[in-house]
Amino acid sequence: MKKRLLYHGWLVFLLFISVLSAAAQTTYYSRNGATAPRNWDEADSWTLSSDGSGAAAAVPGRSDNVVILNGHNIIIDATGDNGSAGTSPDALGRSNVGTFPASGTTAFYQTGNITITSGGTITSTVRLMIEGSTIIYGTLSASNGSGTGYDVINLGRLEIAATATFDTGDDLILSGFSRNAYF
Repeated sequence: MKKRLLYHGWLVFLLFISVLSAAAQTTYYSRNGATAPRNWDEADSWTLSSDGSGAAAAVPGRSDNVVILNGHNIIIDATGDNGSAGTSPDALGRSNVGTFPASGTTAFYQTGNITITSGGTITSTVRLMIEGSTIIYGTLSASNGSGTGYDVINLGRLEIAATATFDTGDDLILSGFSRNAYF
């Protein structure tokens, strides 16, 4: 009986560990070769090494964390660049994500954390919806450079350094459980 309980205890423990590891997020860093503008949806733009060396085998998924390193520019040019279909705020079906103009329009939706280091840049030519922790020391631009801007919808934590550049060219929409800090 004691052996059986011990055996079942180990099975539960192993199941718990496997569930945790399956839900684990990977942190991707912009790759040293990404000094010229590179696309989010190209695996060659990313590495798993914090010094920017090497290449990743895949692109960051929706729930993965990303760090844009100094001197690197990553471009988001499609709502599905992170391997997931674009999502609209309305499609989330959350009562705390209110209806607002164009809330039915799809966006590039990232739930993992995003850190843009000083000198790093994310340029988006599509609407962004970010839910993780987004910390900007460098530049986040949601504009095509020709006068067309795109909404940035923040559902998570957004921190923008006083020395950072944040340009939507359109609306910054704070919804859901968003928490914001400017330092």
